[in-house]
Amino acid sequence: MTRQLPSVHSLLKKYGIAPKKRLGQHFLHARPVMEKIVAALAPEKKDAVIEIGPGLGVMTAIAAAKADHVFAIEKDAAMIDAARAEFGDIENITWIEEDILEVPLCDVVRKLALIDPDERALLMGNLPYNISSPIFFCMLEHRKMLARAVVMVQREVAERVCAKPGGKDYGILSVLMQAVAECKKLFDVTQKSFVPPPEVVSSVMKLEFRTGGCGIEDEAFFRVVVKGAFGQRRKTLRNALLGARLPGIGAERLDSALSSLKIDPKRRPETLSVEEFINLSNKLLKT
Repeated sequence: MTRQLPSVHSLLKKYGIAPKKRLGQHFLHARPVMEKIVAALAPEKKDAVIEIGPGLGVMTAIAAAKADHVFAIEKDAAMIDAARAEFGDIENITWIEEDILEVPLCDVVRKLALIDPDERALLMGNLPYNISSPIFFCMLEHRKMLARAVVMVQREVAERVCAKPGGKDYGILSVLMQAVAECKKLFDVTQKSFVPPPEVVSSVMKLEFRTGGCGIEDEAFFRVVVKGAFGQRRKTLRNALLGARLPGIGAERLDSALSSLKIDPKRRPETLSVEEFINLSNKLLKT
């Protein structure tokens, strides 16, 4: 028999929990949205799922019914206690009271030895608005252990991650994420789907992480180049990169790389495609 899951509203009342403003808590209560998120993640019985910010655990339970195991990482001790009390009998959920920005994702799965070290996990979550960008960088750091992620963020953040070259939303996060993953905004979620309602519209987005090196010869240097280019957006690409004082990259070396790639040094950084940033980074290493 399919388990009847309680509503988020009933759980908040049952455990006497009030959302904490300092943690940016807005609990998703709309069951259809939870179902759509899990469906987009598409876990199978062989998959391990990492959930960031499970809150009271309703969406965790939905995912656990489809996945091999769910690792639910929650910073708020009160949330963990309530979720364990309500769903502690579901054996394929591991509740982890940790700050996602402080616990290595690779350790979450591999130290518990519940999946093959060579397998890649899935990730889902309703990301707190105030730390969504750091979490994206966390995903970048651990991307080799991730196959796919479906996350809900502020709409503006989703638009930045998925932005195409030439627009004001296109920037560091766009290039770094699109270099390693196919990024797609799936749908918007209105304020009334949360308790308490946030002031902004949220969006659910999907990231399919690529395998291999994605053509980037040195990922650390690639990030330095991208961050340097966008450090002063109003400048030309050449002037921005020179102003960033990239280690070992002077005017002669930069000009040689740009010339060989036929990139006009007067272009603005936001006009370069992800592929052009990758090629420029690789060329600067060799020039």
